[in-house]
Amino acid sequence: MSKRPAQPDSTADEEFVPDVEPRGWGQSVVHHPLFGVHPRRTVAAVATIVGLAALNLASLYVSGAGPGERVQSLGPAFDSFTAFVIVVSLLVVAVGPLAYACWNGGPALSFVFALVPWLVGETLAFRWVLDVDLAVSLTTGVAGAALALVVGEIRRTGSMRPWRARSPPTPVALFVGCATVGSFALVGRFLASAPGGQTDAYLPFAVYWVVTLAVAGAYVASWANRRRSR
Repeated sequence: MSKRPAQPDSTADEEFVPDVEPRGWGQSVVHHPLFGVHPRRTVAAVATIVGLAALNLASLYVSGAGPGERVQSLGPAFDSFTAFVIVVSLLVVAVGPLAYACWNGGPALSFVFALVPWLVGETLAFRWVLDVDLAVSLTTGVAGAALALVVGEIRRTGSMRPWRARSPPTPVALFVGCATVGSFALVGRFLASAPGGQTDAYLPFAVYWVVTLAVAGAYVASWANRRRSR
């Protein structure tokens, strides 16, 4: 009985292709769940944050005010531009974190959205004050981070109650936890020492804590139930 000639192994000379393409530092950032679910949306959000910072810088640059100096009126055109920047900044602080959280998840960028106007203003003024602006930014920012955690986990697990499915990635849970505790402590300190006028200005934004505490309560309760069931 004749033997058939051995067939050459066609896979021996095939080039190995890894399952996951190596990513550079920038690609790793935009693909990380801390920053968003969809990389293109993450890049768009970063560009928006940079643009907002540039808008605030332009407002101060046009005024000619130096570090720590008060911005003076330079005419109707300048006043209109300054008013426009203020309105845009207020909208970003009030709506930006929650809007980005619903759009793309990403707790870190949701949190940063609220802090950009305050960071630019305080850095150029060479002062870091726990005032009503920072208290509002922390409140809306941490609410956006908490909501972004839920949105990201819904898309990752496919469950509308992701806190019951499994624990979120450690970096995401750690960031949201630290942001929540730190923001709560700073806002509490502000409310304990601020004058009545600033406290009254902050109170309408206290409703954002409903989002933060609801998310935190859901995950803590789910974690406690899993601990008891073991």
